[in-house]
Amino acid sequence: MLNTTKLNTTAYHPACDGQVERFNNTLAEAISMFVNSEQTDWDLYIPSILFAYRVSPCVSTGDSPFYLLYGREPRLPPDVSLLPPTALSASVEEHRKRIVTQIETAQSLARSNIARAQQLLKLQYDKKAADAPFVIGQRVWVYTPKPKKGLSKKLRHCWHRPFRVCRQLSPIHYQLRTCDNCLVATNVHANRMKHFYDPADRPILPPSEDDPNNLSLQESEFPLDSFEPDDNSTTPVTPVDETPDSDEPSNSPAVTPSDSTLGEDVYAAERILKSRKRQGKLQYLVKWANYPVSQSTWEPEENLLDKRLLEEFHNNNK
Repeated sequence: MLNTTKLNTTAYHPACDGQVERFNNTLAEAISMFVNSEQTDWDLYIPSILFAYRVSPCVSTGDSPFYLLYGREPRLPPDVSLLPPTALSASVEEHRKRIVTQIETAQSLARSNIARAQQLLKLQYDKKAADAPFVIGQRVWVYTPKPKKGLSKKLRHCWHRPFRVCRQLSPIHYQLRTCDNCLVATNVHANRMKHFYDPADRPILPPSEDDPNNLSLQESEFPLDSFEPDDNSTTPVTPVDETPDSDEPSNSPAVTPSDSTLGEDVYAAERILKSRKRQGKLQYLVKWANYPVSQSTWEPEENLLDKRLLEEFHNNNK
Protein backbone atom coordinates (compact mmCIF):
# COMPACT_ATOMS: atom_id res chain seq x y z
CA MET A 1 0.00 0.00 0.00
CA LEU A 2 2.90 2.36 0.71
CA ASN A 3 4.92 1.20 -2.34
CA THR A 4 7.74 -0.03 -0.11
CA THR A 5 10.44 -2.16 -1.78
CA LYS A 6 12.29 -4.64 0.44
CA LEU A 7 15.98 -5.10 -0.31
CA ASN A 8 17.96 -8.18 0.76
CA THR A 9 21.68 -8.03 1.55
CA THR A 10 24.32 -10.70 2.08
CA ALA A 11 25.57 -11.57 5.55
CA TYR A 12 28.91 -10.32 6.94
CA HIS A 13 29.25 -7.76 4.15
CA PRO A 14 28.74 -4.22 5.55
CA ALA A 15 29.28 -2.60 2.15
CA CYS A 16 25.75 -3.71 1.14
CA ASP A 17 24.34 -1.22 3.71
CA GLY A 18 26.83 1.51 2.93
CA GLN A 19 24.65 4.47 3.93
CA VAL A 20 23.60 2.91 7.23
CA GLU A 21 27.15 1.85 8.14
CA ARG A 22 28.50 5.30 7.26
CA PHE A 23 25.90 6.95 9.50
CA ASN A 24 26.72 4.53 12.33
CA ASN A 25 30.35 5.65 12.12
CA THR A 26 29.36 9.31 12.30
CA LEU A 27 27.01 8.66 15.25
CA ALA A 28 29.67 6.70 17.17
CA GLU A 29 32.29 9.42 16.66
CA ALA A 30 29.85 12.11 17.88
CA ILE A 31 28.92 10.12 21.00
CA SER A 32 32.61 9.57 21.84
CA MET A 33 33.08 13.35 22.10
CA PHE A 34 30.61 13.70 25.01
CA VAL A 35 30.63 10.36 26.86
CA ASN A 36 32.35 10.19 30.25
CA SER A 37 35.52 8.20 30.98
CA GLU A 38 33.49 5.19 32.20
CA GLN A 39 31.24 5.30 29.08
CA THR A 40 28.09 4.92 31.15
CA ASP A 41 26.06 7.95 29.97
CA TRP A 42 26.32 7.58 26.19
CA ASP A 43 22.55 7.07 25.75
CA LEU A 44 21.78 10.49 27.30
CA TYR A 45 23.37 12.34 24.37
CA ILE A 46 21.65 10.47 21.52
CA PRO A 47 18.63 12.86 21.11
CA SER A 48 20.84 15.97 21.00
CA ILE A 49 23.34 14.37 18.62
CA LEU A 50 20.60 13.14 16.26
CA PHE A 51 19.00 16.60 16.17
CA ALA A 52 22.40 18.18 15.41
CA TYR A 53 22.87 15.70 12.56
CA ARG A 54 19.42 16.35 11.10
CA VAL A 55 19.85 20.13 10.97
CA SER A 56 23.39 19.99 9.48
CA PRO A 57 23.76 20.29 5.67
CA CYS A 58 24.88 17.09 3.94
CA VAL A 59 27.69 17.20 1.37
CA SER A 60 26.00 14.85 -1.11
CA THR A 61 22.51 16.47 -1.05
CA GLY A 62 23.44 20.08 -0.37
CA ASP A 63 20.66 20.49 2.25
CA SER A 64 19.96 19.25 5.74
CA PRO A 65 17.76 16.16 6.28
CA PHE A 66 15.30 18.36 8.22
CA TYR A 67 14.81 20.70 5.25
CA LEU A 68 14.35 17.84 2.78
CA LEU A 69 11.60 16.35 4.98
CA TYR A 70 9.67 19.44 6.06
CA GLY A 71 10.51 22.00 3.38
CA ARG A 72 11.73 24.56 5.92
CA GLU A 73 14.64 25.12 8.26
CA PRO A 74 14.14 24.30 11.98
CA ARG A 75 13.69 27.01 14.57
CA LEU A 76 16.68 26.63 16.86
CA PRO A 77 16.99 28.36 20.26
CA PRO A 78 19.20 31.15 18.81
CA ASP A 79 16.55 31.80 16.14
CA VAL A 80 13.84 32.22 18.73
CA SER A 81 15.86 34.49 21.02
CA LEU A 82 17.75 36.64 18.52
CA LEU A 83 15.78 36.81 15.26
CA PRO A 84 12.52 38.72 14.91
CA PRO A 85 9.36 36.68 14.30
CA THR A 86 8.60 35.95 10.66
CA ALA A 87 5.38 37.01 9.01
CA LEU A 88 3.19 33.92 8.85
CA SER A 89 0.62 33.40 6.12
CA ALA A 90 -2.99 33.85 7.16
CA SER A 91 -4.18 31.26 4.63
CA VAL A 92 -3.64 27.58 5.36
CA GLU A 93 -3.94 26.75 1.69
CA GLU A 94 -1.25 29.26 0.75
CA HIS A 95 1.07 28.00 3.49
CA ARG A 96 0.56 24.40 2.38
CA LYS A 97 1.20 25.27 -1.25
CA ARG A 98 4.45 27.06 -0.41
CA ILE A 99 5.71 24.18 1.74
CA VAL A 100 4.89 21.55 -0.92
CA THR A 101 6.69 23.60 -3.59
CA GLN A 102 9.77 23.97 -1.40
CA ILE A 103 9.85 20.24 -0.61
CA GLU A 104 9.52 19.22 -4.26
CA THR A 105 12.26 21.63 -5.34
CA ALA A 106 14.63 20.61 -2.54
CA GLN A 107 14.14 16.89 -3.12
CA SER A 108 14.63 17.27 -6.87
CA LEU A 109 17.93 19.06 -6.33
CA ALA A 110 18.93 16.50 -3.74
CA ARG A 111 18.36 13.62 -6.19
CA SER A 112 20.57 15.32 -8.76
CA ASN A 113 23.32 15.97 -6.23
CA ILE A 114 23.16 12.39 -4.91
CA ALA A 115 23.39 10.96 -8.44
CA ARG A 116 26.43 13.14 -9.15
CA ALA A 117 28.11 12.09 -5.91
CA GLN A 118 27.39 8.41 -6.55
CA GLN A 119 28.86 8.65 -10.04
CA LEU A 120 32.09 10.14 -8.67
CA LEU A 121 32.33 7.41 -6.05
CA LYS A 122 31.68 4.73 -8.68
CA LEU A 123 34.48 6.05 -10.89
CA GLN A 124 36.84 6.01 -7.93
CA TYR A 125 35.84 2.46 -6.97
CA ASP A 126 36.06 1.09 -10.54
CA LYS A 127 39.75 2.01 -10.75
CA LYS A 128 40.62 -1.05 -8.64
CA ALA A 129 37.50 -3.18 -9.13
CA ALA A 130 37.58 -6.45 -11.08
CA ASP A 131 35.15 -9.22 -11.96
CA ALA A 132 34.81 -12.08 -9.50
CA PRO A 133 37.18 -14.92 -10.62
CA PHE A 134 34.88 -17.82 -9.65
CA VAL A 135 33.23 -20.43 -11.88
CA ILE A 136 30.55 -23.05 -11.32
CA GLY A 137 31.90 -26.15 -9.59
CA GLN A 138 34.94 -24.44 -8.11
CA ARG A 139 35.83 -25.00 -4.45
CA VAL A 140 36.25 -21.88 -2.31
CA TRP A 141 36.87 -20.74 1.25
CA VAL A 142 34.21 -18.51 2.85
CA TYR A 143 35.04 -15.72 5.30
CA THR A 144 32.79 -15.90 8.39
CA PRO A 145 34.15 -13.78 11.27
CA LYS A 146 31.58 -14.99 13.82
CA PRO A 147 33.51 -15.94 16.98
CA LYS A 148 32.55 -18.65 19.40
CA LYS A 149 31.89 -17.67 22.99
CA GLY A 150 34.96 -17.98 25.18
CA LEU A 151 37.48 -17.96 22.30
CA SER A 152 39.91 -15.18 21.44
CA LYS A 153 38.96 -12.99 18.48
CA LYS A 154 42.60 -12.66 17.42
CA LEU A 155 43.16 -16.44 17.27
CA ARG A 156 39.88 -17.41 15.62
CA HIS A 157 39.59 -19.17 12.26
CA CYS A 158 37.69 -16.88 9.87
CA TRP A 159 37.91 -18.97 6.66
CA HIS A 160 35.79 -22.14 6.75
CA ARG A 161 34.97 -25.45 4.93
CA PRO A 162 35.67 -25.45 1.70
CA PHE A 163 32.40 -24.97 -0.22
CA ARG A 164 31.56 -25.54 -3.87
CA VAL A 165 30.05 -22.90 -6.17
CA CYS A 166 26.76 -24.20 -7.58
CA ARG A 167 25.10 -21.09 -9.01
CA GLN A 168 25.92 -17.46 -9.83
CA LEU A 169 23.02 -15.19 -8.91
CA SER A 170 24.65 -11.93 -10.04
CA PRO A 171 28.12 -10.74 -11.01
CA ILE A 172 29.04 -10.62 -7.31
CA HIS A 173 26.61 -13.01 -5.52
CA TYR A 174 26.90 -16.79 -5.45
CA GLN A 175 24.98 -19.75 -4.13
CA LEU A 176 27.12 -22.42 -2.50
CA ARG A 177 26.89 -26.05 -1.46
CA THR A 178 29.01 -28.04 0.94
CA CYS A 179 31.24 -30.81 -0.36
CA ASP A 180 28.58 -33.35 0.71
CA ASN A 181 26.03 -31.49 -1.51
CA CYS A 182 24.11 -29.66 1.25
CA LEU A 183 22.75 -26.28 0.11
CA VAL A 184 23.95 -23.21 2.03
CA ALA A 185 20.96 -21.21 3.26
CA THR A 186 22.38 -17.72 2.60
CA ASN A 187 23.88 -16.22 -0.53
CA VAL A 188 27.53 -15.22 -0.35
CA HIS A 189 29.19 -12.08 -1.69
CA ALA A 190 32.32 -12.51 -3.82
CA ASN A 191 34.36 -10.39 -1.38
CA ARG A 192 33.92 -13.13 1.24
CA MET A 193 35.29 -15.90 -1.00
CA LYS A 194 38.76 -16.99 -2.06
CA HIS A 195 40.13 -19.92 -4.04
CA PHE A 196 40.71 -23.27 -2.34
CA TYR A 197 43.87 -25.08 -3.38
CA ASP A 198 43.92 -28.77 -2.50
CA PRO A 199 47.37 -29.90 -1.29
CA ALA A 200 46.81 -33.25 -3.04
CA ASP A 201 46.72 -31.45 -6.42
CA ARG A 202 50.31 -30.21 -6.03
CA PRO A 203 52.37 -32.91 -4.21
CA ILE A 204 55.89 -32.08 -3.15
CA LEU A 205 58.26 -35.01 -3.83
CA PRO A 206 62.04 -35.20 -3.35
CA PRO A 207 64.06 -34.96 -6.59
CA SER A 208 65.14 -38.22 -8.13
CA GLU A 209 68.84 -39.02 -8.33
CA ASP A 210 68.44 -40.16 -11.95
CA ASP A 211 66.63 -36.99 -12.97
CA PRO A 212 68.75 -35.17 -15.61
CA ASN A 213 67.23 -31.86 -14.44
CA ASN A 214 68.57 -32.35 -10.92
CA LEU A 215 71.25 -29.67 -10.60
CA SER A 216 72.47 -30.55 -7.10
CA LEU A 217 76.28 -30.70 -6.77
CA GLN A 218 78.49 -32.92 -4.68
CA GLU A 219 80.94 -31.37 -2.22
CA SER A 220 83.88 -32.45 -4.36
CA GLU A 221 82.47 -30.50 -7.33
CA PHE A 222 82.67 -27.11 -5.60
CA PRO A 223 85.72 -24.82 -6.12
CA LEU A 224 88.48 -25.01 -3.51
CA ASP A 225 87.71 -21.53 -2.12
CA SER A 226 83.99 -22.25 -1.54
CA PHE A 227 84.43 -23.18 2.14
CA GLU A 228 86.14 -21.33 4.98
CA PRO A 229 89.06 -23.14 6.64
CA ASP A 230 88.37 -24.97 9.90
CA ASP A 231 90.26 -23.44 12.82
CA ASN A 232 90.56 -26.87 14.51
CA SER A 233 91.96 -28.56 11.44
CA THR A 234 95.55 -29.85 11.65
CA THR A 235 96.06 -29.97 7.87
CA PRO A 236 97.31 -26.82 6.11
CA VAL A 237 94.72 -25.41 3.74
CA THR A 238 95.97 -24.95 0.22
CA PRO A 239 95.83 -21.21 -0.47
CA VAL A 240 94.61 -20.18 -3.90
CA ASP A 241 95.64 -16.82 -5.30
CA GLU A 242 92.84 -15.51 -7.51
CA THR A 243 94.32 -12.00 -7.78
CA PRO A 244 98.12 -12.32 -7.49
CA ASP A 245 100.23 -9.23 -6.96
CA SER A 246 102.21 -7.93 -9.88
CA ASP A 247 105.53 -8.26 -8.00
CA GLU A 248 104.93 -11.89 -7.03
CA PRO A 249 105.01 -14.87 -9.38
CA SER A 250 101.62 -16.20 -10.40
CA ASN A 251 102.69 -19.85 -10.67
CA SER A 252 102.15 -22.25 -7.75
CA PRO A 253 105.06 -22.90 -5.34
CA ALA A 254 107.14 -25.98 -5.75
CA VAL A 255 105.77 -29.04 -3.98
CA THR A 256 108.29 -31.29 -2.22
CA PRO A 257 107.07 -34.70 -1.05
CA SER A 258 108.31 -35.80 2.35
CA ASP A 259 108.16 -39.06 4.29
CA SER A 260 107.19 -37.26 7.48
CA THR A 261 104.08 -35.70 5.90
CA LEU A 262 102.74 -39.05 4.61
CA GLY A 263 101.99 -37.68 1.16
CA GLU A 264 100.70 -34.26 2.25
CA ASP A 265 101.82 -31.11 0.41
CA VAL A 266 104.49 -28.95 2.04
CA TYR A 267 104.60 -25.19 1.34
CA ALA A 268 107.26 -22.64 2.12
CA ALA A 269 106.30 -20.27 4.95
CA GLU A 270 107.64 -16.72 4.65
CA ARG A 271 106.88 -15.34 8.14
CA ILE A 272 104.42 -15.46 11.04
CA LEU A 273 102.08 -12.50 11.37
CA LYS A 274 99.98 -13.15 14.53
CA SER A 275 99.22 -15.75 17.17
CA ARG A 276 96.12 -16.82 19.06
CA LYS A 277 94.73 -19.56 21.30
CA ARG A 278 91.86 -21.82 20.28
CA GLN A 279 90.61 -24.51 22.69
CA GLY A 280 93.84 -24.24 24.67
CA LYS A 281 96.11 -24.72 21.63
CA LEU A 282 98.39 -22.03 20.17
CA GLN A 283 97.87 -21.15 16.50
CA TYR A 284 99.85 -18.89 14.16
CA LEU A 285 98.79 -16.80 11.18
CA VAL A 286 101.26 -17.84 8.46
CA LYS A 287 102.21 -15.71 5.44
CA TRP A 288 103.02 -18.17 2.66
CA ALA A 289 105.82 -17.55 0.20
CA ASN A 290 104.73 -16.36 -3.27
CA TYR A 291 101.18 -15.67 -1.94
CA PRO A 292 99.63 -12.37 -0.84
CA VAL A 293 98.78 -11.59 2.78
CA SER A 294 95.08 -12.10 2.04
CA GLN A 295 95.81 -15.83 1.53
CA SER A 296 97.39 -16.27 4.97
CA THR A 297 95.98 -19.10 7.11
CA TRP A 298 95.90 -20.04 10.80
CA GLU A 299 98.00 -23.14 11.52
CA PRO A 300 98.81 -25.09 14.72
CA GLU A 301 102.41 -25.19 15.92
CA GLU A 302 103.00 -28.78 14.78
CA ASN A 303 102.35 -27.79 11.15
CA LEU A 304 105.31 -25.35 11.16
CA LEU A 305 108.44 -27.32 10.20
CA ASP A 306 110.78 -24.31 10.21
CA LYS A 307 111.29 -23.54 13.91
CA ARG A 308 113.34 -20.46 13.06
CA LEU A 309 110.13 -18.64 12.12
CA LEU A 310 108.78 -19.32 15.61
CA GLU A 311 111.93 -18.02 17.27
CA GLU A 312 111.93 -14.90 15.10
CA PHE A 313 108.24 -14.23 15.83
CA HIS A 314 108.63 -14.62 19.59
CA ASN A 315 111.76 -12.45 19.66
CA ASN A 316 110.00 -9.65 17.84
CA ASN A 317 106.94 -9.81 20.14
CA LYS A 318 108.60 -10.03 23.59
